[in-house]
Amino acid sequence: MTLDIMRMVITDQDIQHFLFLGSYRDNEVSGSHPLSVKLLSAIQEQGIKVVPIKVGPVNVGVCNTLLSELLCLPQSLVRPLATVVHKKTGGIIMFIIRLLSSLNDKGDLRYSFNDRRWTYDLEEISVKEVYDDVVSLMTDNMKNLSPKMMFGLKVAACLGSKFNAQVIDKIKKDDEIEDTFLQECINLGFLRMSGDTCVWQHDQIQQAAYDLIPSSNRDSFHLMIGSRLFMATSASEMKNLLFSIVDNMNLGQSLITEQERKDELAELNLDAGEKALRQSAFESCSKYILTGLSLLGQDSWKTKYDLTLKLHEAASEALFVTGDHAQLLQLTSAPLAKARSFEDKLNIYNNLVRSLAGKFVFLNHVQVCLNQILLVVDSIWTYPNSSLIASAQYDEGIKACAGILSQLGEVIPTDVSAEFYATELNGILSFLNGKTREELVTLPMMTDIRKLVRACTILSMFTSTYDTPSPDILP
Repeated sequence: MTLDIMRMVITDQDIQHFLFLGSYRDNEVSGSHPLSVKLLSAIQEQGIKVVPIKVGPVNVGVCNTLLSELLCLPQSLVRPLATVVHKKTGGIIMFIIRLLSSLNDKGDLRYSFNDRRWTYDLEEISVKEVYDDVVSLMTDNMKNLSPKMMFGLKVAACLGSKFNAQVIDKIKKDDEIEDTFLQECINLGFLRMSGDTCVWQHDQIQQAAYDLIPSSNRDSFHLMIGSRLFMATSASEMKNLLFSIVDNMNLGQSLITEQERKDELAELNLDAGEKALRQSAFESCSKYILTGLSLLGQDSWKTKYDLTLKLHEAASEALFVTGDHAQLLQLTSAPLAKARSFEDKLNIYNNLVRSLAGKFVFLNHVQVCLNQILLVVDSIWTYPNSSLIASAQYDEGIKACAGILSQLGEVIPTDVSAEFYATELNGILSFLNGKTREELVTLPMMTDIRKLVRACTILSMFTSTYDTPSPDILP
C-alpha cells in the first residue's frame, strides 16, 4: 500500500469508522521525509486526529524482570546484572537480547551443571566494550562465524528484507556457501522462513550482515550478485527476481564500462520501471526509468532508437504521476525533437497535455481523448517550446495550449470582445437548430488526427482555467 493510498483511505469522508495503526523510527523520518509530507502532515491538515505513541527503551525494573524470567533466577539475585546490562544497552530490548547471547557465546554468562543454575562474572561483564548500537554488536559477533557463513550473510543482506530461498543457490559458486547456510541462519535467529521465503528477523540484523562488506568493495559485490543472478535466471523466473537483479546491478553500475552492457542494464531498468508502475510504486518506477536513461550512450537515438524512445515515454509517465513537472519538461525536449514520427511523439505529448491540468479531476477526459488518437495517427508535427508548460502556472499553460492549437490550424484570438462571443455563440446555436439529441449522438466519430488533437488540447485548456477562470478564455 502506497502513502497516497493510505492518505486517501484515511481522509475519505465516507468512511466513518476507521483506525489506522503504523510504526516507524522517528530518528529516520525528518520533516521532508515522504511519510511526513505525503501522509502525516496531509491528514492533519484535513483535521484527522493523529495520536503519537512513542515506544522507547525499557527501564531497569523491566530489564530486571526480563533477566529473571530468562535465567530462571530471583529478581533480587539478577538485579546487579540487570543494572550493568541496562547501562550498556540503554534499555533497548533487542540490544539486551543480543548482548546476553554474546555473553553466553563468550562464556561470560553460562549454565553451571554443578550449581544447576545460570552463573556470570559481573566484573568481567562490566568491563566489556560498550557498543554504540545493536548493529555494531551483531556485526562483531558475525565476524566470529566461518568465512562461508559470513559470505552467505553478505549475499543475503544484498537481497533485501526478504528473498526466495532458492536465490542463494543461483548466486553461489562451487562451495562458497554451505548447503546448511539457511538453516544455520534460522538457528542463530538471523532469519525466519515464511513458506519458501526467507525473512530477516529485523532490519538491524540485515544491516549488521551488510556491514560485513567493506565499503570500498560494495559496488563490485552488488554487481557480482546482480550479474550472477541475471545469468542464472530463466525468462519465466525473471518476473519474480527482476527487482533483486536490477537493484544490485544499479548499485554497481559505476564499474560497467562497455556501452553494450550499459544498454542491457538500461533495458532491465525499463522492465523494472514498467513493473513498478503496474504495482503503483510510482517513486520506484521513476528511479528505475531515470537510471535507465542515464545509462544510454550519447548516440542512443541512432543506435538504440526503440529503447531510448520507450525509456523517455516511461519517464514522462512516471514523472507526471509523481508530480515532478519541472524534470518532466526538461526531459521531454529530446524525444519531441528526435522522435521519427508523430505517433512516436504522442505518448510524450499525452503526458505534457495532462501536466497542464496538474491535479485536477478532468485529466481522465484528456486521457480518453488521447487514447483515441493512438488509433489513427499517421502524420508528423512539431510541439511548441515545452518550457512554457507548468502544472500550477495557468497563464503559461494556456499559452502553451494556444501554441499547439495554432500549429494545428486553430487560432485562438487574443483580442476578444462581447460581440465576438455573441457571434460565436449564435453560430453554434444556428448549427444545432432543429437537430435532436439522437441525431447528434449518431453522428460519425471524428477521425481527422489534427481535429482530434485540437479537441484534446482545448479540453486541457478548459481544465486549466476551470477553477481560476480567465475572462478572455472562459467568460
